[in-house]
Amino acid sequence: MSGAAGGTGTEQPEQPEQAEQPAQAEQPARSARVWRLTGVLTVVFVLVMGGAQTLALVAKQQRTEVETYTESIHKLKLSTGSASLRIKAGVQGRVVMRKNLDWTVSEPGVQVDFVDGVMNVAVQCHRSAPFYNCGAEIELEVPAGTEVSGSVTSGAVEVSDLTGGISLDGSSGAINLRRLSGPVRAHTTSGMVEGRDLASARVDVGSVSGSVDLTFASVPQEVKVGTTSGALEVFVPKGSRYRINSRTGSGSSDIDKDLGDATSPNSLTADVGSGALTIGYRSDTPKPPAAPTAG
Repeated sequence: MSGAAGGTGTEQPEQPEQAEQPAQAEQPARSARVWRLTGVLTVVFVLVMGGAQTLALVAKQQRTEVETYTESIHKLKLSTGSASLRIKAGVQGRVVMRKNLDWTVSEPGVQVDFVDGVMNVAVQCHRSAPFYNCGAEIELEVPAGTEVSGSVTSGAVEVSDLTGGISLDGSSGAINLRRLSGPVRAHTTSGMVEGRDLASARVDVGSVSGSVDLTFASVPQEVKVGTTSGALEVFVPKGSRYRINSRTGSGSSDIDKDLGDATSPNSLTADVGSGALTIGYRSDTPKPPAAPTAG
């Protein structure tokens, strides 16, 4: 008998797995599509933004106006937002306003009204996009004795040559005070406060993260100044004395030793967090004329 003891079947060779190959081939194609889509979106975004900025430049508009009001005022109240503002002494019985406005889409709104000797000035800017400009520069000439009060946000304010009281609150805009003789109160969040040639008897100035820099033309009676993280400098006329109360945190302190006098009727209080504190005599105080020499 020639028959085999085992079975007669033969083993079939394993077939290679073909199903995974199409899936593996699709991955590079999918990645390429994603990159192409990303590139297209990036190009579209750049074109849109560039076109918008170009439109903003081409469509920019400007207007300048001068208005004169024959009104007798004793107080000026401000709500001027991001507008830049300059206030200076004019003549009695008249207020002059100069407006320089520029915008792309929406013109800045300037509102003025008079109520019982009080002039109210409000400025509003509506920006539809960051690169669409909306700005206002306003200059006011008011009677020298006018009191000024109000608030600003990011706009700078300069007040000069007034004898009336000043009370201003700001956010990030600078407050500049020039040759004032009335009481002063000025506080800001991140903007600086600078005073030059002040003749005010009482001054209260403070900033959270901005600097404070004051120079006095005449001897003040009461000065209160403070900053949280900004530098603070106060310079007073030579020969004046003060009851000084100062505090500094992590910042340095430099106070002229000749300034202190515990019996002086004048007081100077300074509070600084992490900024440097400097209190001294102003260097440009005019010296008395020299005695004539015999000859």
